[in-house]
Amino acid sequence: MKKDFLRKSITVCIVLIAIALAGFAIYAVLHPESAAEKRQDTEESLAASYLEAVRSDNASLLETSEEYDETVSDSEETGAGSVSENTTETFTDEHYYSRGEQTYTPDYASGELLGVLEIDACQIRRGVYGGSWEDIQHDLDIWMVTEARPDYELGKTHFVIYGHNHPTQDLSFNRLKELEIGDVFTYTAGNTVWVYEVAEFIADWRDVITEDIVDNFELPADDMFIVTCGRGEYACKDIVYRGKLRGTVDITKYSEDPEYYKNDPEAFDSTENEEKETESAELPGSVLTVVLNEQGQLCISCKGTDGATVYSDIGIYDMEGLPVARIAYPEEDTVDVMLEDGATYIAGVVRMEDPFYAPPADVAFEYHKGALVNTEIHEMETDDSGLPVFVKPLIFLLAAVIAGLSAAILWPRRTKAE
Repeated sequence: MKKDFLRKSITVCIVLIAIALAGFAIYAVLHPESAAEKRQDTEESLAASYLEAVRSDNASLLETSEEYDETVSDSEETGAGSVSENTTETFTDEHYYSRGEQTYTPDYASGELLGVLEIDACQIRRGVYGGSWEDIQHDLDIWMVTEARPDYELGKTHFVIYGHNHPTQDLSFNRLKELEIGDVFTYTAGNTVWVYEVAEFIADWRDVITEDIVDNFELPADDMFIVTCGRGEYACKDIVYRGKLRGTVDITKYSEDPEYYKNDPEAFDSTENEEKETESAELPGSVLTVVLNEQGQLCISCKGTDGATVYSDIGIYDMEGLPVARIAYPEEDTVDVMLEDGATYIAGVVRMEDPFYAPPADVAFEYHKGALVNTEIHEMETDDSGLPVFVKPLIFLLAAVIAGLSAAILWPRRTKAE
């Protein structure tokens, strides 16, 4: 009798564990990061509210004084704060962009909402925040989408938008990898919609992107760059999409037929001046080599496949993509730098002074007890939920095994009972 009770108890426990594991797996598939999803919903709601505000009052975001008085009353009812001059407060109302002259942002954000970026190909609609250097840094630290500098002037300078590459599908700029040359994205600021066509994809070291793009005010004012951190084959680098301005349109006209302005090449006269890409002849390859000399210094060389020296700037980077050292080869061919034991580094050509060779592949190497070992960068492969690819199959396998054991335990009892 006791044995039967014990066996039944064990069986029930095993079945409950199997159900719990299966439930956890299903929840992980449907809600990989519920907190992040909730926050993203808030930010997308704010972006949608911004667009609704500028559509409903194309001439200005400001209400008349009578309407503003009513709005203030509404804000008191909804719990949104009011602001006196030179006073900074946080707000709990997540569903309004502007009331009077006050700009509303989520409680955790700094600065102000400058406009809304929409990328149909990636199903991205995000508010772009800006403000002081401190505001931008704060918002980047908490995974917001921001302008890269506070001194950009839309239409007068180029414009760069930063956003993190969240490990979970659909969050932040995770799906930016789906963007292709020729795709269109829009940026709505005030009552104007700026329509861009993706003209170029760039993957390079962060310091190069900063120098050549972010801080480079010689770039055309009709260029907009979307920047995020790379993954997979571009791990340790930043990836960039350059958008070329097709044209601008009043939001009222745009709202009447957005597909026309996004997809019809005749929508803007500027399409007549589209850049024409010329095919270049295939260049001979080059090879980057990194070794240690007897003094423990890194010796670096870059040579063409024909053995010729390739003049180039070469950088050493850590696994965060941060620069460790940089040399101009062949004037410099050794690097004096303290390498951490067991650490992995990447050497790559930053710029090639010689235009007659194709850039070489990056070289990843591990430093261990005074020796270098060439290696490959293996970023852990994840699924759309940001989990290692083996986690969910393992959970389902364990649930199936436990369910099978439960059935095996229950089957003899049923046979005996019959």
